[in-house]
Order: sequence, then structure tokens, then C-alpha cells
Amino acid sequence: QPPYPGYANNTITNQGTLIIENATIENKTSKGGASYVIDNYAGANLTINEGAVLTQSGGDIAIRMFNGGSGAINVTINGGEISGYRAVWIQLASNAPAVAPIMNLTINNPALDSDGYAYAGLFGITEGEAGKENVITNLTIENVTINTTGAIAAAAIAYPYYTTLENITVCGDIAIKGGDYTSGALAYTRRCVDAKNITVSGNDGSYITGANTVGGVISDIQTNGGIVANYSNFSVSGVTITGAKKVGGISGIICNQTLNGATVKNVVLVSSDAHVGIVAGADGGNYVLNDATYSNVTGATELVGASY
Repeated sequence: QPPYPGYANNTITNQGTLIIENATIENKTSKGGASYVIDNYAGANLTINEGAVLTQSGGDIAIRMFNGGSGAINVTINGGEISGYRAVWIQLASNAPAVAPIMNLTINNPALDSDGYAYAGLFGITEGEAGKENVITNLTIENVTINTTGAIAAAAIAYPYYTTLENITVCGDIAIKGGDYTSGALAYTRRCVDAKNITVSGNDGSYITGANTVGGVISDIQTNGGIVANYSNFSVSGVTITGAKKVGGISGIICNQTLNGATVKNVVLVSSDAHVGIVAGADGGNYVLNDATYSNVTGATELVGASY
């Protein structure tokens, strides 16, 4: 409640240790792009055990992690629901090389909801820039639910913009439903710099459902801004992948890029369109695919689907 900090309407500003046990915390205010349910600063520790952290319908950000470089922020989410335009926003205070903040985020059994906006995922957008790329490594997301009507949805990162990724795993009970550009781990990746060792492994009944351009691991493997990425060792297993067009076990599209290492096992592909493939749904041309293996895949017979 008021008085709010001058920069935003926060329900809670956390600079110490906060533990939430099976409670609901909601922010029903709006201040443009700056309304946070829980705003965590350097040195803050937040643990959520079930319950919910919610913004108003069409609202802003549920949890922000903002670190100016003095003291790590630790956020642990054990189940429950985190709902907002962005569920969790990790924001650096500066691009200066001298500022090297540590922000640790652990997610167990999350349910991530979006009000139909684009960029639904644990990270909506990782917003780097050329020469100052984000680096995300050793991230595991287990038992994830995403339900949105918006485009660009994935369990880990919806839009990895100028970002390098390594050792990303999505596993357990996977239930992802979105619009165009929906996938298991990474969605709209046209300015992703590098990604390697990305795994999606679902239990029985797991699914990834989208509209157009749907992949088990990554929604599309394409270029934008002249970036030629290093993509390697993508794997998917134990999921049903459904879409209207451009549906693939690994990616909905492959075009103007190289993928070194693709494994598809125990996957069902569902699409009535010709753009469906074991590894990639649609062939955009000028791609290289090395070391692709698959077993027990239904719904496609070609590694890469029809050209477009």
C-alpha cells in the first residue's frame, strides 16, 4: 500500500529476507512499466513456498531482481503461481564491466501465466546488446506449466536477445501452450548468439502446443542482424508437439544456420501441414545439420519438412 517508492508501485520492496508460505500477494495498481509485486534489491533473499504472486490483469511484473553489484540476490520459487506481463525480471543496474552482480534464481514446479502478451516464459526477454551479451548457464526447470494465447512462449527464455546459453534443461511434467513461436526451452531466437546442450525431457502426458512455428527445443533456427550462432547438442524426448504449420521435433524452422547435434526420441508430432519434420518443420534453405539421431518418432518421416 502507499506510500510507494518514487520509481514504481511496489507491493513489497525486499532488501532483507522474505519467506512466503502458501499465501497470495497481489499488486492491483499500475504505473506504466513500473509496478512490481515483489521488488528485490542487492542482498535480498526471497523464498516462495506455494501460493501466488500476481499482478492485475494486463499488469506489469510479478518479481523483479535488481542488483547494483553489492550482495547477491537469491530467489527460490517452490511451486505456486507467478503471474504478470513478465513473471520474473532479472535486471542489471549497469552494463559497466566493473559491475558484476550475482543473481541466483531457482524454480521448482512453476505455473507461469500470461494475459495474452508476447514473450511468456521464465525469462520473457534477456535483453543484451552486441559486445555486451547476456550469459545464462546451468539452468534447470522441472515440472513447468505455461498457458498463454500470446505468441513467443517457452519454458526457459521467450526471446534470448544477444544472449549466450549453455546447459539448459526443461524436464518432468511439461505443459506448454502458446501461439506462434512456441517451444519447450527457447522461443524467438533470431538474435541468440550461442546455445549448446539444450535438453527438453518430458514425463508421460507432456506436451508443447502452439500455432505456427512450434519446436520441441527451440521455435526457430534462423538469422537476424547477420548473427551466425553456434547451436549444438539439442535434444528432446517424451513430448507431444502440436501446431498448425512448421512443426519440428527440435525446431519449427531451420534457415541460414548450422545445428551440430540433434537427438529426438519418443516424440509425437501433430500437424496436418507439409511443414513438419523430425528435427525441423520447415526448410528455409542454406542450413547445415550434423549428427542428427532419432528413434520412436511419429508424425513425420523426414528430418526436415517442406521448404517455404
